[in-house]
Amino acid sequence: MQREKRKQLIADYNEDDVQATRYLHEWLIEQRETHDELPTNGCVISVPAPELPYGPTE
Repeated sequence: MQREKRKQLIADYNEDDVQATRYLHEWLIEQRETHDELPTNGCVISVPAPELPYGPTE
């Protein structure tokens, strides 16, 4: 049972990490769009990231 609990804790952590990375990605795109002085490295972002079906983890 201890092994299953540990696996679930790791899975939960990974899910939180993916969510946090997605929110960071979206925030960085917003910053680039509103601050012309930020470098774009020649990239043009024209497709917004998909919305998550759930909100941030508290």
